Order: sequence, then structure tokens, then C-alpha cells
Amino acid sequence: MSNEVKWVKTEENGNIKRLYEYAKIDQIELYKCPNNICLIKLIDSDSRYVFLDVCKNKKIMKNRFFIEGNNKKIGLPFNFEIIEKANSSEEYICIIKILGK
Repeated sequence: MSNEVKWVKTEENGNIKRLYEYAKIDQIELYKCPNNICLIKLIDSDSRYVFLDVCKNKKIMKNRFFIEGNNKKIGLPFNFEIIEKANSSEEYICIIKILGK
């Protein structure tokens, strides 16, 4: 796993213009807002996933595996906190807050 995330600035036009940064890590896509709130989606939306002993409002340390998808464990190269876990009917996996710099 890479220790660095390469964020790409992008825009989405809708009713309001949203500015966010986008990155791919392993099998997931991250969409980060300027306030460090980040939405996480699976690249393959038909894939199954399971959270690995993590719960809402718990700090997850850098590079700790927090999810498993397609028999591969995934961690993120920064500390974060899970704000919301999605229901199975949602397009995203979870919403996180990136902690620290």
C-alpha cells in the first residue's frame, strides 16, 4: 500500500458547484471536501465489503485495515474517524473525517 494519496482537484456541476479532491486507493475511491470530510465508494459498485472491527466515531490509525473487499484488506495512509456507515442500499461505503495533517 502506498503511504501517500495523490489528490486531484475536480468539480461537479449541479444545483450548486461543488469543489472537492478525488483519489483512488486500492479498490476504493475517495471524494474529499475542503473541510476534510471524505466520502468513500467502492470502484466496483457490485463488490461486497465488510468493516473490520471499526465503529462510528472511533479513531482509525494510519494504515490500519478497516474494510475488506474482494478478499483484500484496505487501510488509508492517514488517521481518520468514521462519521457514518452507509446502509447496504447506498452507493457509498462510509463518510469519514480526516484527522490531523
